[in-house]
Amino acid sequence: MPTWAGMTTEESWKREITDVDPFDPNEECKEDHNIRIATTISHFNDEIKSILESIQPNTVNRIGGAGNKCNCVGRNVVDAYVFPSFGLKYWDICAPSAIYKGMGCFGTNLLEERLVFPIDGDRKLRGLILARNKSMHGVLVKRLAPVIAGIRGKFMA
Repeated sequence: MPTWAGMTTEESWKREITDVDPFDPNEECKEDHNIRIATTISHFNDEIKSILESIQPNTVNRIGGAGNKCNCVGRNVVDAYVFPSFGLKYWDICAPSAIYKGMGCFGTNLLEERLVFPIDGDRKLRGLILARNKSMHGVLVKRLAPVIAGIRGKFMA
């Protein structure tokens, strides 16, 4: 019998559809908030581990798929998605951006530039900081400040 996400076709038809409320864009994130962070499962290395440790306090969730991680932010499974390295391409998060923007999330690259999806030119993201709202994004940027200068040097080269 065919299955989808571990359910039979009949079970999937019986699912209850529920609305998801957007985040409050004005909700303040406390400086000591334990941020639940999604990050890469397949590209995880010592450098990324070290960078994420600088964002204390936090809980790191290694999750597969860039779009999946974006959607985990949008669904409040995690508070933020941080990818402090090269590797992501624009097409990895272009479609999920409609969801996370609609939910009130705020995202930039590591240079704190808003994300855009150009037709021409380099299609690699300069890292990613995606958070539930602008306040939480600001707390992440502040916590990353001690290590971000070195990371930025890589992107400017």
